Parts: sequence; C-alpha cells; structure tokens
Amino acid sequence: MAGGGPRKKAEMWTREEHSQFLHGISAYGKGNWKALASEFVKTKSSTQIASHYQKFCIREEKRNLSKCKRASIHDIVSPTTTTSAPESAGAGPSAPPCALIESGALIAGDDDA
Repeated sequence: MAGGGPRKKAEMWTREEHSQFLHGISAYGKGNWKALASEFVKTKSSTQIASHYQKFCIREEKRNLSKCKRASIHDIVSPTTTTSAPESAGAGPSAPPCALIESGALIAGDDDA
C-alpha cells in the first residue's frame, strides 16, 4: 500500500453529500471528478466521488432488474434542496440516471427544485 500508514475507516455518504453529488453530475457530467470535489462535494475526494458514481450506476442497473433487497443512498436519483429525500426512486425515468447523465439529459425530479 502506498503511503505506509494505516487506512482510514470508510465513512458512509450522507443524503446531503449524495444530493450535492447529483447536482455536480448534472452540471459537469461524468468524469470531471476534481471539479465535483472542489465545487460540489467538498467533503469527499475526487477518487471517492468516482467510486460513488460507479456504485450508483451499478445500483441503478440492479434497481431496473428488481434485484435490490434493501434501501441504499444510491436509490436517491434526483438532487434535493433539503436534507430529506425519498427512500426510493418510485416512478423514475424510463432510462437509468447513469444513461441520462452520460447522454447529457436531466435527471428526473429536477422540475420540482
């Protein structure tokens, strides 16, 4: 392991961080992790944001196949302006948010913000 020190324990993403992440993805799209870390999710590194995006997309694929067995922060698919958010996507978009993000389309739920 590079650095030689002990590893820091992983911290769970909060709803607020995930909402900031979704706002950043809407603004910058996929791949500009450094900008998201410096302007939107200031509590996470660019590597953590990239990993979160990857897990978010994997979760979206599982949700579309109805293979999710418990709630997850990744079930929140639209940015919110408050700290409360729905536990699941409900009647989400026809295409997964990862596909919508990569194509440049808006994420469902933006119209009520």
